[in-house]
Amino acid sequence: MSKKTRKKLPKPIQKLLTKFLNMMTRFVTSNPVLVLGLSLGPVVAISQSLKAGVSLSVAFGIIIVPVMAIIGFIPVKIPKSIRIILSSLLSCIFFVPAFWFAQNIFPEVSDKVGIFLPLMVVNTIIGSRAAQAAKGRFPLRSFLSGVETAISFMLVMCLVSLIREILGKGTIWDIPLLGIKGNISFMLPFMGFIIVGLLAAGVSKLSEKIEKAKEEK
Repeated sequence: MSKKTRKKLPKPIQKLLTKFLNMMTRFVTSNPVLVLGLSLGPVVAISQSLKAGVSLSVAFGIIIVPVMAIIGFIPVKIPKSIRIILSSLLSCIFFVPAFWFAQNIFPEVSDKVGIFLPLMVVNTIIGSRAAQAAKGRFPLRSFLSGVETAISFMLVMCLVSLIREILGKGTIWDIPLLGIKGNISFMLPFMGFIIVGLLAAGVSKLSEKIEKAKEEK
């Protein structure tokens, strides 16, 4: 949407739209997978179908959001290393509902998710976010950081899964697409790395443009 079009809208809607655009920009430019390179293993290995991507993403959200909410209440004086250990212990607790979700809501892809679901307990994203919470964040901010991280991870996971499923199987959510024949090579791990790499390059370019626009202002 252009700036001229935005100016014609009522001020409350302009503010909401600006906040939404800023939030979406942050999801992309601060993405833990595309910017920091965290949790590449699950993204590359599991992203063979949209169902598997959604299953792992939601399970990850079930773990990280309550963990970050609780970590936010831990005093700042507690060392960063202890926070990371506590985040892993809390992740073990919230892994139980995450596992139930994956097994009962998406039973057909639970085998594909495999070992990567339990590994979410010691996920590098959770550890890094728990360490950042030591920088004097309030509980609400810590909770919102968990929500933001879960959405950021889901965006990448589902996008890569969707691309690979369409190009590799010719389906979306296991529903065949007319006129599209899949290429099995897109199901191989190296294609996952290539797709993630291309997305990361696009995010890097977008971040540069945003920084230049801020400097010009």
